[in-house]
Amino acid sequence: MKPTTPLAPLHFSFAALHRQLEALGRWCLQQTDPDPVLQQARLALDTQQVALWDLLGPDLADDSRRMPALGLIQLQLGLRACGLQLAEQGQLIRRGKLLKSLRKRLPAFFAPLQHLLRRLEEGVEQSLSPEELNKALQALAPPLQSLHRLLDKRFKSGQNAPFILRQYQWLWQLEALDGPLTQAIEGLMTWQLGSPQRLEAAILFKPLSDQVKGELHFEPIPHTRSGALVHEVADGEQSIIVKQGTAEKLAQEHKQLQQWARRWPERVPEVLAFKRNRKQAVMALTSAPGETLEHWLLADDESALYSGLAALFAALDEIWQPGKKRAEPPRFMAQLRRRLPDIYRVHPEFKKGLQGIGEANIPTLEKLIERCERLERKFAPVLAVPIHGDLNIDNVLYDPDSDTLTLIDLNRASEGDYIQDLAILMASFYRTPNYQRTVRRRIVNAMSRVHRFAHHVGPRLEDPAIDARLALGLARGLITSTRFVYEPWHAQRLLELGQVLLASLARMKRKDLPRYTLDEALFHEHP
Repeated sequence: MKPTTPLAPLHFSFAALHRQLEALGRWCLQQTDPDPVLQQARLALDTQQVALWDLLGPDLADDSRRMPALGLIQLQLGLRACGLQLAEQGQLIRRGKLLKSLRKRLPAFFAPLQHLLRRLEEGVEQSLSPEELNKALQALAPPLQSLHRLLDKRFKSGQNAPFILRQYQWLWQLEALDGPLTQAIEGLMTWQLGSPQRLEAAILFKPLSDQVKGELHFEPIPHTRSGALVHEVADGEQSIIVKQGTAEKLAQEHKQLQQWARRWPERVPEVLAFKRNRKQAVMALTSAPGETLEHWLLADDESALYSGLAALFAALDEIWQPGKKRAEPPRFMAQLRRRLPDIYRVHPEFKKGLQGIGEANIPTLEKLIERCERLERKFAPVLAVPIHGDLNIDNVLYDPDSDTLTLIDLNRASEGDYIQDLAILMASFYRTPNYQRTVRRRIVNAMSRVHRFAHHVGPRLEDPAIDARLALGLARGLITSTRFVYEPWHAQRLLELGQVLLASLARMKRKDLPRYTLDEALFHEHP
């Protein structure tokens, strides 16, 4: 549902931008100083931004209207950024002379820019397709290319090179308008569709809808952690999932889904369509039945959680059939070290010296990583199997009515070390920010079942140190998770458990690794 509040601040903002362009146009023809008008319009844009925020307050508080309202705010922010860029042009004009031939050609750029602004303003009141908006944006390119050719020719002649370089600076300011204009367009599309949009990806929706043979009606899926925008889409006959994101990442997921579908078609969504361009991609998938394991963890009836875990273990038992190839070591400690700056940025208090946990003194995190990294090199590589790569409880769907299990978000899937998947799964259970005793008990039970499954599958993958390697992976998962955890007690608990696991391994010798036991009593503590 779109916001019902007045849109006057946006119309005033468009008017301010048109005044700026008119002032720059008069300067091109008459060389009248445009700076007073440019600065006055910039201040007007600041005022309208505050006014829009005030008017959209009720919409931002309403779940059904929040996303369209955020689209309008993004549109306004893009317009304001355009105004700032144009105001800077006035400052550059005052500081230095502009080449006469360049100044005469500038109106050829301002005309399509004004047209684009008019189209954007129309889009606030009526629906415009991404193709129409992109066409208006791309119309800015030819005049900019013409200005570049002019300066390139003068620069190559070698005449007054410092002066020509200052002209380039002015031209680069014009080119920089592409960023805020794209932001404004994406805000408008978010307002129109009610879900976050990226222009490059949205352009692909038309060929995508042609492939699925239906009109797409978008409904955003909140709280996804894949890095892509995910929508549930009704095409008239069925419910499908559309993901939009970076071309490289979605292309990798598309490739893995195709590979897994050839071997285990019942375990992954079916790819209905895939389209990409230079930077963005969109992919349509069948909508898998059921809910995530996180949903079942928090549900009133815990039976679906344990049935889902049993179905997951049965699926992994089927998938994890080894060949002769050995897996590349996960290098958990190297992964953890790379995340330390992000962890300390969120929790600077974690960066301190010798720490006391209970009655024990634990070395610093950096020292533990250093010691355990030496230990990690002593592990013999296990047999490689197809792994998910990010097997957390949000990426496993289970439907108890049909006993159907589906794995999603396979962009990190590869042939690798099975312990990586199980360590991620255990960590994702433990880091769940719910402190009810019933939920913490379920978490302990779930982790215990994952632990037992590791001992079921580990021997056939020739893993002689199951618990030691699982403890390293779990420690890595717990500690790196703290960069997303803002509740101080919970973050501290994740860090402490990770450090205890690392400390229990740090001084072990290679011959003792097979005898190491992961103590499940560590999982029982709760707030």
